[in-house]
Amino acid sequence: KVTLVVAPAGFGKTTSVVQWLKQREVTCAWYALDEADNNQKTFYRYMIAALGSVIPGLEEQFALFFQSSNEMMTERLITMLANALGKHQGPTTLVLDDYHLIHTPEIHESLARFIKYMPESVHLVIISRTSVPLNLAKLQVSGEVNEVKGEVLQFDSQEIVALCDKLAIQCSPSDVLKLEQATEGWAAGLQLVLSKLSHNRGSI
Repeated sequence: KVTLVVAPAGFGKTTSVVQWLKQREVTCAWYALDEADNNQKTFYRYMIAALGSVIPGLEEQFALFFQSSNEMMTERLITMLANALGKHQGPTTLVLDDYHLIHTPEIHESLARFIKYMPESVHLVIISRTSVPLNLAKLQVSGEVNEVKGEVLQFDSQEIVALCDKLAIQCSPSDVLKLEQATEGWAAGLQLVLSKLSHNRGSI
């Protein structure tokens, strides 16, 4: 049901998810979060808007929820959203990017409930720089949560060699070791160093 991609800045989280989605050729709704989304009404309005970009008519079904000045009935919205997604034909992947910017407990709680009732046709990917404060214990026990952490996104020596080959940069085993030690396999660091070398058409 859920994939958690958790690593510090510069580890290539978003890039990795984008490439994964391209390889799978799945229908994807992408919601890039920011600090202003720490309000339940705002959060769900934009989440449904993202889903509506791939599911025609979805936004219109929830228009009244967001037009009202009254406090949003989150439980009812979650039930309706889960039912609406269940009626949609075909699998859908929803990506919540930069989830570390969300610090409102009510959003964490309601999202965990949404995940509980989310139909099997929906896969949720959460990208975050820090651990995700969602109660997913039952899903984790049943093997329905896939966690991709920083160490998985770090380049190892073989991957560094492959990257150098792709950029037409000559590198000896000692060069690869230097790169690995200097960058600790950090994607952004490797990209910075190797792009300069590629531009200068030199060796390490």
